[in-house]
Amino acid sequence: LALAASLFHLGRPQFAFRAVLGLRHSWLSREIVAFGAFAGLATLYAASVFLAEPWSHWLGWSVAATGVVAVFCSTMIYVFTQRECWSFVRVGTRFTLTCALLGVATVWLSILVATLAWPTETLAELVQAASVPLCQALLAVTVLKLAYEATIFRHLLSRRMTPLRRSALLMTNELSNVTLARFAAGLLGGVLMPAFLLSHAATSELPQFVVTSGLLFAACLTGELLERYLFFAACAAPRMP
Repeated sequence: LALAASLFHLGRPQFAFRAVLGLRHSWLSREIVAFGAFAGLATLYAASVFLAEPWSHWLGWSVAATGVVAVFCSTMIYVFTQRECWSFVRVGTRFTLTCALLGVATVWLSILVATLAWPTETLAELVQAASVPLCQALLAVTVLKLAYEATIFRHLLSRRMTPLRRSALLMTNELSNVTLARFAAGLLGGVLMPAFLLSHAATSELPQFVVTSGLLFAACLTGELLERYLFFAACAAPRMP
């Protein structure tokens, strides 16, 4: 769905295949190829698991590897602009933590939905074994990511009007509602709800787990979409000469 949607921001989607022609010099072309390989390998991996093929384990690692390469290419697209707010450390940290946060939330929701739809003893045991570590991991990643994003506000104390201070001013003025919504959604989906699941792990029924985890995932996804909106809207571009 994401790959298909990405075609619609092109001026002429019918010529999208030409994007790979710049593979030798363009990070955008490399990103397209890498995500295309990721999607293709992920499809093969899903089929191999369904068919119980013995080589599915190694195919799964290849999916993970191409995913990492694709995210790295996405990072370099913005690093190449040489904007201060899009440095390698800032972009790479954000993109990596987004992958981890939404990855954990998706795995947890997928396990619960599968257990509710096709209940088996193996899945029930998996829910019991994975509930605590996955909620703890989501809590840790969310706190780390929100804390890292909040470091931008320390530039408000700077006396010089740097690009990072302009970004912080945008987030606290014109984009303040989006900023508040981003942190509220992040805290709700990545901190409060995982803490609730941890405290009620022994007493909650599976349908309640699924509903709560669905809301958790929706809040996490909303928070990350708002974070990505701020990533673009609050990035102060260098002044024209």
